[in-house]
Amino acid sequence: MDTIKIGVAGLGRLGLIHAHNIAGLKGVELTAVSNLDKTVNQQTKEKYSIPYTYTAYEDMIQNEELDAVCIVTPSGFHPDHIYKGLKKTFMFSVKNLLGWISMK
Repeated sequence: MDTIKIGVAGLGRLGLIHAHNIAGLKGVELTAVSNLDKTVNQQTKEKYSIPYTYTAYEDMIQNEELDAVCIVTPSGFHPDHIYKGLKKTFMFSVKNLLGWISMK
């Protein structure tokens, strides 16, 4: 079985929990994280041996190694992040999209 490579967008409280859980899964590699705070990026990179960190979400979704992205950014950014990300890879979002679908 191939390893599924996942990126996490947003490393706030919930994003760090998702990163931790993803890093502990068999057959999955936490390959990239995206967060505005470079210090949090670096700490997370060191803790989980993550190959790539980004301060811009748009840069992370250009990484062709990623099979999926878990979006854990502030809720107001989810529609845009999902819309942009679906053009590149598979998206996971913890937010209900029904109200946002009509926005596009």
